[in-house]
Amino acid sequence: MYPLETLLLIAILATNIVYLLLHAPLVYFFLRLRVFLLNFLSGFTNAENRKGLWLEVGHGVGRALMERMGSAKGVIARQGQAAGIESLIEGGGNALGALGAIRGKIDLPIVGKVSPIEAFQLFQSLRGLMAGGGLGQIVGSNPTGAGAAGSGAAQLP
Repeated sequence: MYPLETLLLIAILATNIVYLLLHAPLVYFFLRLRVFLLNFLSGFTNAENRKGLWLEVGHGVGRALMERMGSAKGVIARQGQAAGIESLIEGGGNALGALGAIRGKIDLPIVGKVSPIEAFQLFQSLRGLMAGGGLGQIVGSNPTGAGAAGSGAAQLP
């Protein structure tokens, strides 16, 4: 009779020990979390500390909203640039206006950094030079040389 009762007692004790070993870290974690939260929240019993907390929260929310608005403006700007590029590809509409809407600079090897519209104007000048327009096409004067050299130099980017 004793061996059976002893075995039951050992089984109950072993079950309790396993239960404590598995759940003790969780209990310890939640106790430490409670202590941390109570210490953290006790700092806001002062009116000045609460005011500082709300200022920080308001500042964070305001920054998040401003970032979101800036992101939306960026998306709208990129959509406008994409529409301008699409109209350039399709060949319809005002090509120079679409190029003017594209922001940024293009780094050309000899010329340097130019806007897309300036790059287009350079390309047109070089195309005219290759077609036989001569140097007058680049400086803006007519091929006979009747134009003023000063006015042509002012047209260079």
